[in-house]
Amino acid sequence: MSVVVLRNAVHGALMLVVNFFTIAVLYAVLEAQFLATVQIIVYAGAIMVLFLFVIMLLGVDREDDVREPARVRGQKPAAVLLGVLLFAALATGIAAPYLSARSACPSPAPAAGAPADTALPCAGSPRRTPSATRRASVR
Repeated sequence: MSVVVLRNAVHGALMLVVNFFTIAVLYAVLEAQFLATVQIIVYAGAIMVLFLFVIMLLGVDREDDVREPARVRGQKPAAVLLGVLLFAALATGIAAPYLSARSACPSPAPAAGAPADTALPCAGSPRRTPSATRRASVR
């Protein structure tokens, strides 16, 4: 977030270096040491040095004449509303498969004559089909 928010381009580039190191730490936590090393050497090392060199070569100053664009009336509330709606749509799309009744772990075996459970199997629990159950009871 600070990469975008900071007004000084050099500070923004340095914050990008911090982000690259953070990603390297996440790779290390996931036991991907090679990716963590490559992340630090290639991205935080070589590419960010190139970014900083270009920024300093161009001489980007803080005093650049940046004019505030004219705002449309009601732009901020509309942006907040659309952001909340987008977040709700994404959260619903991602969480819906896990929160539905079909995603529940199956209950204990139903009594004889009761309808079979239609829930999806839990992770790690084998789903027994009716034919496999019949074969197991015949043996």
